[in-house]
Amino acid sequence: MKTQKSIMIAIAICLFVGMSAFSQEENSNTKKRERPTPEKMFERLDKNNDGKIVKEEVEDRKRMAKGFDKMDANADGGITLEEFKTFFEKMRKNRPQRTEGERPKRDWGNNEGMNGGDQESEE
Repeated sequence: MKTQKSIMIAIAICLFVGMSAFSQEENSNTKKRERPTPEKMFERLDKNNDGKIVKEEVEDRKRMAKGFDKMDANADGGITLEEFKTFFEKMRKNRPQRTEGERPKRDWGNNEGMNGGDQESEE
């Protein structure tokens, strides 16, 4: 009888610990992922840390390379942080409202930013 009680207590403890760990894992997976700031994105894209993004640094990102000239406002061959932030602010203003979880189709080369015009996205 004493052995049965010990086994039941051990099972209850294991179940409690298991349920607790499962709920913590579920909560961490359901948290919304924060979007990186334009500054963080710029930092990642500026591979040589010279304060400018040049075409060679984004040639592996087809859509961004395609729209590079639209981001390079002064046409000097490099995108500064200010040009980058201005471009993203323009895109943010042109972005259509969407429902929770819906993802936009991106078209970096489109005149309207990410979402307008008749051109098809590369996705």
